[in-house]
Amino acid sequence: AMAEGGLKMNQNQPGALALVGSGEYLPEAQELEAELLRFGISRGKSNTYIQIPTAAGRESQDSLDYWKRLGQSQADALGVTAVHLPIYTRDDAFKQEHVDAIKNSALMYMSGGDPHHLAEVLIDTPVWNAIVENWESGASLAGCSAGAMVLSAQIPNFRMLKRSPSKGLNLLPHIRVIPHFNTLFK
Repeated sequence: AMAEGGLKMNQNQPGALALVGSGEYLPEAQELEAELLRFGISRGKSNTYIQIPTAAGRESQDSLDYWKRLGQSQADALGVTAVHLPIYTRDDAFKQEHVDAIKNSALMYMSGGDPHHLAEVLIDTPVWNAIVENWESGASLAGCSAGAMVLSAQIPNFRMLKRSPSKGLNLLPHIRVIPHFNTLFK
């Protein structure tokens, strides 16, 4: 929720939640990402920008390195600490160092890629539990494209429309996110 001067604060509610269609880490998203960070910091969270690139985990190393650099550049421009968490497999989502990095961060950002892979990796893991706990205690949580889609109970299969939806992370059970609708549905 936005109010004059930024996001509204209520100590009895979770942190800010952003469902972003595209453009994570780009200059066009800088104002939004800065506001999400400010909100988390205002709720007592550390000046830390967590990059969760899981949805891109099946892409090439060059692609993964590009997104990591782009996220670091955005964090540098915002004057915050970037923490890139290479959570690409379910084993990665059980690593204590990833759980510890998420705790008390101001912004957790799940970027784009394959939403089905993202859900399969994070469902019922300590990393997902840490994300939810941190958000519920005031941190900002953002999902871009696949990262937004996965927050629903079900993820549509836009590339294979006859296939049933797959299970999402169920943070927003009554919402379906359809990013890039202008290119998917002509």
